[in-house]
Parts: sequence; C-alpha cells; structure tokens
Amino acid sequence: PVYETKRSLDPINSFPSDDYFGLISYGEGKNLSGKLDISIGRMPVRTAEQADIIVNKIINYETNKEYYGAWKNNITLCADDVDEEWDITHIKGAESINYNLLNKYPTFNINKIYLDAFIQENNTGGQRYPEANKAINSSVFNGELMFVYVGHGGPKGLAQERVLQKDDINSWNNKTKLPLLITATCSFTGFDDPKVNTAGEVAFLKEKGGVIGLFSTVRAVYSSSNDALMRSTFNAFFSPESNRFLPLGDIIRIAKNNTSGLENKRKFLLFGDPSMNLNFPKYNVKTTKINNKIITNDSVIIDTLSALEAVNIEGMIIDKNYELVNDFNGEIDITLFDKPTKLKTFANDFEGKESLRKEFYLQKNILFKGTAKVENGKFSLNFILPKDINYKYGQGKISYYAIADNLEKAAGYNNNISIGGTANNLISDKEGPQIQLYMNDTGFAYGGITDRNPVLLGFLEDESGINITGIGIGHELSAEMDNNSGNKIILNEFYESEMNNFRKGSFRYPLSKLEPGKHLIKVEAWDILNNRSEKIIEFIAVDGNSEKLKHVLNYPNPFSSMTNFRFEHDLPDQELDIAVNIYSMSGKIVKSISLNKTSPGYQISDISWDGTDDYGNRLANGIYIYKIKVFSPEYNISRESKFEKLVILR
Repeated sequence: PVYETKRSLDPINSFPSDDYFGLISYGEGKNLSGKLDISIGRMPVRTAEQADIIVNKIINYETNKEYYGAWKNNITLCADDVDEEWDITHIKGAESINYNLLNKYPTFNINKIYLDAFIQENNTGGQRYPEANKAINSSVFNGELMFVYVGHGGPKGLAQERVLQKDDINSWNNKTKLPLLITATCSFTGFDDPKVNTAGEVAFLKEKGGVIGLFSTVRAVYSSSNDALMRSTFNAFFSPESNRFLPLGDIIRIAKNNTSGLENKRKFLLFGDPSMNLNFPKYNVKTTKINNKIITNDSVIIDTLSALEAVNIEGMIIDKNYELVNDFNGEIDITLFDKPTKLKTFANDFEGKESLRKEFYLQKNILFKGTAKVENGKFSLNFILPKDINYKYGQGKISYYAIADNLEKAAGYNNNISIGGTANNLISDKEGPQIQLYMNDTGFAYGGITDRNPVLLGFLEDESGINITGIGIGHELSAEMDNNSGNKIILNEFYESEMNNFRKGSFRYPLSKLEPGKHLIKVEAWDILNNRSEKIIEFIAVDGNSEKLKHVLNYPNPFSSMTNFRFEHDLPDQELDIAVNIYSMSGKIVKSISLNKTSPGYQISDISWDGTDDYGNRLANGIYIYKIKVFSPEYNISRESKFEKLVILR
C-alpha cells in the first residue's frame, strides 16, 4: 500500500509518497520530515503480467547487447514555452541542467527541444507544436540515456500544447532504446487513482518500448522547488570514486536529502528498480591520431579539418590509469559534430517580445557518423568531410561509444578539434547516391502492406559518401510523404555508415498514426559533393486493430427481385476472394455467393443477389442475416463484417 497524506481533499497538499517508508531514523517520519535512510523505488503494476513486463525490461536493459549502443551518449532536454512571463524559468532551468552536464559529463551529447524554438500553430484544438512532437518522438526512437522535461504537464501528458500524450507514447517503437524519463512537471505519474492511467504509467508499462524508469511527480509541484531538486539530482548522478553512475534509488535519495522544500520533494518518486544503474561505461576512449598527427593532449586544439578533406581517425580504449585495454575487441560508433549553432526562441505567445526570447547553443549538425572495428583495444576509420559545413572556424566534437564482444563498454569524446574552411581536394564524382527503400525489413515488396506505425528503412551508397550535415540549403537527407512538399521529414540524424565503410550506410525512421490506405514516400539524398538522387516507395497502411469491414449494407433493403451488397475495406489494388453467406433466422445457411474481384479503391458495391437459394429457388418473404468475408491471397490477410439484416418483401 502507498502512504497518503492526511489532507485528502486538498488538490496540492494531498499526495502519495513512498518516502514515508524510508524515514526510519528515530524521530523521523511524522509529516514526512527527516532524511531518507534507504533508497526506494515503486513499480506501479496492477497485474502479474505487468510485473513480468517490467522485470523483463530491466533484465534486458542490463544484460542484452541489443540494448547497448551509442544512443547512451545522448541526453535530451525539453523545456515548455512561455505562456506566462514567469514561464521563462522553464528554459532557464533546462539551460542550468545543460551547463551542469557540459561541465561534469562532457562525454554526453546534448539535444535540446525547447518548444518556443519551434513555430507554434493554431488549430481547432488550440495551440500546438507539431514539429516539436515529431522531434520528441524521433529522439526517443533514435535513443537517449535520459529525456528531461521542465514545464507544465499533467496525467495526460506534457505541456498545454500537448507535445507528448499517451497516444504518442503508445506509438513509440523503441524496444531496445529505453530512456530514463525525468519530468519536472505536475502529476505526470499520479499512480494512486485506480480510475486514471497516467502518461507516466503508460510509458513505464509499455511492453515493447517506453521507458526503463522515471523520476516523476504524483501531484502539482512548484517551479522554483523543482529547479533546486533538479540541480541536486544531476549533482548526485555520478560517483567519481567508482567512475560510474550511482543506482537510481541512491541518486534520488541523495538529491532529496540535499534539497529543502519538504512537501515538493516528497511528490517526486522513483518509478523503477532502485538498485539499477544506467550502465556508464567502464573504460574511456582516447583519440591518438588524426590524419597521422599524434594527439598527445586532448586539451590542445588539433589542426583544422576542412570541407572535402580526407580524414583518418585513430584511437584506443584505455582504463582509468590511461593504459591500453589490449583485450578489448568489438566495435565503436564514431560521430563527428560540426561547431555549436546559436539559436533563439520565438516567444510565440508574446509576439516575439525580446525580453522573453532566449538564446541557446546546440551542437547537433553531424558531419559523419559511422562504425569501426576495435581490435586489441585499437581502431582506425577513414571518411571525407562533406562540402556542406559551416566554413567559419570553430571547435567541433568527436563522440565515441564502443562495445566489446564480452559486453564491456567504453565511451569518450574530443572537443578540441578545429573545423572550418575548405581543402584543396579535387574529387571527380558527378553521380548521386544509390538508394534502396523498404518498409520495416528488407523482405518488403513495393506496394505491400504495413501497419499504421511502420518503419521506413533505407540503404544508401555513394563513392564519396552521404551528406547528412543539415547545413546546405535543400541538401538534406529527407523524405516527402504523399507528395506533401511542405512537410518534409529530415533523416540526417537517423543515418549511419557501415562499419569501416563511409561509402555505404542506412537509416531507419519511425512513422506513426498513418491513415489507413495507400501511401507514397519519396526519399531525396545528396552525396558530399551535393550530387542528388531520389527514390519512391509505395505501401498500404492497414489498421491491425480493425479486422472488420466497414459500412456494410445491401440496397435496396427491403427488396423484391434484386439487391446489391456494398462494403468498404482497406485492401485496395489486390485480387480479393469474397464470400457472402446468407442465413435464415434459425441459423441455416441458405445462399453462398463466392467470387474473385480486384478493387481499384477501398469500396466494392457491385455484388448482386436475386433472392434465390443455392438451388435457384426463390426464398420466402422474411428477415435474413448475412456476413461478408474477404481474403487477400497475396498478403494472407482476412477481413469480415458483422452480421447484418436484410428483408425480402414481394
């Protein structure tokens, strides 16, 4: 059972808190006062099946190699927009976390989704940030160690503009990339009302995705106190003595004990395993050479890398004593970022009022992303820098994440590499990239069927490499759906080169909530010299939760001599085996109509019946029932109607 405060009718001061069970020193516990003596986490499960889901997620997160990857170098900070002038504190709070991370944990790559940095749209449902929605869902799909939100929220989701709702969470396809979700907002995981299934619970209990745990709230909280608790939380994450993250339960226990504001901090709980760590790598990665120049000190600025320059990076895996780990064999992910970009929020709700606009920096433009083989603790990788870079000189960043065959891990970075200008490197390449497209997997055939949340899968090849910088105007790796040129999908951050081969690579992009029916996607790609190619794929999205035919009827009804059956389906442009079975009211089948038809659209309306039985005899006046079944031999999919009534009246 959960401890509930006594003021049960107060919307702010009544709340559940597991901290009650951790205040075990003499004189502690009354009114939730005191310091936590033990670490506590809650798993808000209601059935044995839900408990199994959570246990399996935790086991896989800690032991399954598929759940490791360079995504664990990523952290996303999300801040609410400025609806009231004091809401500027949300972005300031997120930036405070950003500075803390950059200073203490520079290995991490920080992504920022600040709502006021996106264009706000108004529709019948109110103000919305559709591009921010896409950015959040994409960041979860790509993978991140943590997703941190600061701002307004509630049990249904985040922000008044509904940037993350339960439907979004249900569409996530991130089974092997589970983040820790930290929400400095109100009531996101108020688990103690059995009538309400909160967004936090949906994320935690999602079987094939969602999150691995939450630091989240159960009731309304105050912004100023949230900020103090967030600072304490990130100060407590890492243990310099053991070179690892502390267990989740210890992090929130230490953070609360170091934060004032009694009631506010008691409303923050850990949902997850308090003994679980976030798997900070045991070893470090060091850059040893760039273009054959020996790197002796990571704090020294390295010679400049320029556009179209051939680059070779060498490095090694080292232990805490800076010694080579010569038994480390596996693979390493390498990402080269261009210089940070200065951005500024719009203050959408205040028509761009300058005092409410906030400048911030984001290092997100990727110049190269690929993998290399690690042998005996050492690795080497070659690639060519694209033509589209920011030519102004400044500091880029190399990010590393390595996994050994024995599941040991290493991570590292080098942010003292200078990038800018252009090299005198003449490359003869006038052909655009080769593109192959599939839906979900390589067994997909053009025009085939998917569910409403498929994954777009692409394979690219070019002798010079693929441009994914996002800097050149119109030179994005992008997708356009259903000829909607005004709503391009940018695929740059989803692309990764093959191991030790910068000429080939692939991307996976999640689509969600597609309308049932036929869709067309055009993918556009550029090589590093800005040669262009495009490729088109068609597919049919079907609703996997709806196997019924729709709008089934016969006309006229009642009828005397002839009626036509009509129905709608989601299997266009296919040969369909159709069966119409007609029954008497006693349940005896009196007529079976079988035929094969190809429907160019989503409706069939020309199946006629003259009111006779299987032997050609006219049926008596009365009420009959019928059911229509449809089968697609090509895709082995069936659809059927409910029982409907018809009347013969002569």
